Amino acid sequence: MYAKVGPSPPWYVYDAAGDICALDIPDRLLQHPELEQRGLILRLRDTLKPGCVYSTINGTIPGCVVKILDPNTEEVAIQQRLLREINRPNNHTLPSEMTLTGHPLLIMPMMVEYTTVIATSNLCRSLVRALLFRIQGIEFLHSLKIVHMDVCDGNMLTADTRHASAYQRVVAGRLYIIDFGQSRQFALGPGVQPAITLPETQMIPPKDLLYFDPYSWDVYCAGVTMEWLLKVSYRYIPPDPPWLAKTLVQWLIGDERGCSGVCHCRPTARTALRVLIVLRWAVCVMDGYNYVVRAMSQLWTTHA
Repeated sequence: MYAKVGPSPPWYVYDAAGDICALDIPDRLLQHPELEQRGLILRLRDTLKPGCVYSTINGTIPGCVVKILDPNTEEVAIQQRLLREINRPNNHTLPSEMTLTGHPLLIMPMMVEYTTVIATSNLCRSLVRALLFRIQGIEFLHSLKIVHMDVCDGNMLTADTRHASAYQRVVAGRLYIIDFGQSRQFALGPGVQPAITLPETQMIPPKDLLYFDPYSWDVYCAGVTMEWLLKVSYRYIPPDPPWLAKTLVQWLIGDERGCSGVCHCRPTARTALRVLIVLRWAVCVMDGYNYVVRAMSQLWTTHA
């Protein structure tokens, strides 16, 4: 499929004793023709994930991250589809370049984790924006019958004003979703696709489940990441997180019953997005939450 494709990652570097040199960059990556052509060979310095992901010096702007793709997964095909749609406003894929010359690589601009830009000066609005971006990005994937399968804070990045100035295609404050190594494409969409065996993921499944409706799994993981973000954001800021925010997050997490078919324990990403659009408008316009609760009271139990 690809010319001169190397072995599937991880590409570890070993010392004379056979131990892994976790911080070393593999020669086969440093000899990649695309990196040579771009002048990146001498700039790669840091190891982000041994054998798989490397970068220029961390914190330098502009900087780049190089990921060695595994052609035995669906990541190459999924990245191709998403990058073709990169100008769609609801596509939160990180603008990147994928090369199929030699072994397939993904070359990305260096960003920061999204949690670093939550503004304490207008915390409520920042958190609504964070959740809206998460669900909007997931809903776009689901509309293409793509499931991320590994939604977590480490796979959500953003740009600040410095990044936006250095990289033409990124927007300051926007959330970008990365790492489609575990992602899958399905013939069936949300509300139709039954449960599958979960791959290895960073998120721990509820009740130690080994199977999950994949679309519902993405929504569950988004809810858990926001639950953690709420706790961290309000750790030193009284009072506790607003009741409405906690209720919305718990709605996304759901009350898992271990569905072996289509899951109805939580809303679809599309339903959640509709609710969040109303919530964003309400938070921006209204002074309090009473109107929001009344306007949305009929939406909490809508799961389709």
